[in-house]
Amino acid sequence: MGSDLALILLPVLSLVLVALGVPIAFALGSVAGIVALMIFPAPKLALLATAGYGNLQDLNLAAIPMFVFMGWVLEKSHIADDMFGGLELLLRRVPGGLAVGAILISAVLGAVMGELVAALVTVSTLALPAMLRRGYDARLAVGTIMAGALLGLIIPPSIEIIVYASSTGVSLGRLYLAAFLPGFLLAAIYIVFIVIRCRLNPSLAPGAAQTEQPEDRVRLILNMFVPFGIIAILIVGIYSGAFSPMEASTVGVALSLVVALVRRRLTFPVFRDALTMTVRVTAMIVWLFIGIGIFMSVFNSLGGLATARELAASAPGGAWSSLLFSQAVLLVGGAFIDDFALIMLFGPVFSTAMTDLGFDPLWYGILFLLNMQVAFLTPPYGFALFCMRASLPPDSRITMVDIYMAAIPFILLQLVCIALVMLFPAIATFLPNAL
Repeated sequence: MGSDLALILLPVLSLVLVALGVPIAFALGSVAGIVALMIFPAPKLALLATAGYGNLQDLNLAAIPMFVFMGWVLEKSHIADDMFGGLELLLRRVPGGLAVGAILISAVLGAVMGELVAALVTVSTLALPAMLRRGYDARLAVGTIMAGALLGLIIPPSIEIIVYASSTGVSLGRLYLAAFLPGFLLAAIYIVFIVIRCRLNPSLAPGAAQTEQPEDRVRLILNMFVPFGIIAILIVGIYSGAFSPMEASTVGVALSLVVALVRRRLTFPVFRDALTMTVRVTAMIVWLFIGIGIFMSVFNSLGGLATARELAASAPGGAWSSLLFSQAVLLVGGAFIDDFALIMLFGPVFSTAMTDLGFDPLWYGILFLLNMQVAFLTPPYGFALFCMRASLPPDSRITMVDIYMAAIPFILLQLVCIALVMLFPAIATFLPNAL
């Protein structure tokens, strides 16, 4: 088998296996291993093991299980429930207040739980029944929850940002800084849209009744600030240089455990369930790194990265044409591939090619993550759409058409944010360059 044919078969066969339901880590690793057996000499095959293991050497990866564990402690101990109750009370006079609260909760939980499905299910359980009981429009409620959960891709301490930095070689600390303004800009765009839309059409979001006693209101509002306070401490600590992202993950775990312990919610089942979910998510990511490490080793040995660079440099329309093409690939890939696999499969190739064309790697990394959000929300195959459908209660009357229609306004808002970051790169580069 010639190297050119092998370079074509490598991604094609991998995608076929993924379409057949094979986990992507095993699909990529097994195809790469078989191709290597057919074309490489025996001594070189030992490098495959090194390649798979070498992907795990980045110390920043140690932050992943810690952040995931922190998120699951907050969720399993029902501290996240308290956060929603406080937000519901605090925002009751704001048009679409529950939807705004869902955006804020989704952003926090999505960033620290490290799994889109988990964030969607958690926020759906907390927010969707409350909004529907208040008479909220079902499409507004569903669209808010999906878009909010996807904010976790871009708002620190996002697990996806750690994976992107580790797979592309971009500085994690600088990437966190670059993500701060675009992430909160997108959240602000969502909130402004919801408030304006609900003010113009109050029937979409009837106001919440005030039934709590004064002492209950104080308790709910204080409870709300605890999880937000943990996230604020981590973000301020990272951006001020007080501790690294890896150190921040251990601080977050310690704070979440202390809060759960003080509130007498750190029971053995809570601790066990949080550990179980952390191991599951971490194991999935580790296998992805191994499989994609083997795949990229064979891909690069066959000249794949060099070919990608040549294609990007010779594309009609120049560098911006290549940039738009890479974004189109992400939009299509997001319909079939989950978040971590999409990052590790396309991140190294696109980041290298775009850097060669003169684009700032931090700026492109933010565009990459923003495009992932659009891909996961775009009908008919967006990943978040089917996660949302699976998380609905069995007796729900919300149809797949409702979910599709709910996504459209938020897709347009995401595209507005991408356009702003493309037109004004300083939105992403200002903080890294200033700090």
